[in-house]
Amino acid sequence: MNERLVLLRNTLKLTGAKFGERIGIKKSTVSGLENGTANLTDRMLKSICREFNVNEEWLRNGTGEMFNKETTFSLDDYAKNNNLTDIEKKLIVGFMGLDPEIREAVYSVFENAFSTTNRQSNVYDEAPDTPEELERIYPPIEPIEPIEPIEPIDINKFNSRLG
Repeated sequence: MNERLVLLRNTLKLTGAKFGERIGIKKSTVSGLENGTANLTDRMLKSICREFNVNEEWLRNGTGEMFNKETTFSLDDYAKNNNLTDIEKKLIVGFMGLDPEIREAVYSVFENAFSTTNRQSNVYDEAPDTPEELERIYPPIEPIEPIEPIEPIDINKFNSRLG
């Protein structure tokens, strides 16, 4: 089975890291599966078949075609099976009606917004490395003269003046 995993990944033109990311495992696990030092669990096998539309019989035994035949997609069936609202269906239809270049731009926005690695690295990349750099970017403010405290107001005297 490990040879078929290598063949599949190469056919998909994915690195071990990208392949693993798509099915929720680490690059080292992919490497272990491919060289036979790790066992492919049923859960991983099902994930591979689902994510890449792979024929489970081919992956397990080497029989049949590598990929399942493409099926037609019905938005109505998908919406029904996933309890989508009318507005969610309209969003999907509207999105698919956009020019491919605009869809690609939207993908990039969402990918950057929801990528934890980008979010974490950006936070740390923007932070100053030293106290000196912090003070260069954000100079300390000069102290201000202290304000003298105001005497408390006796509300009864204040009210009596108002009449």
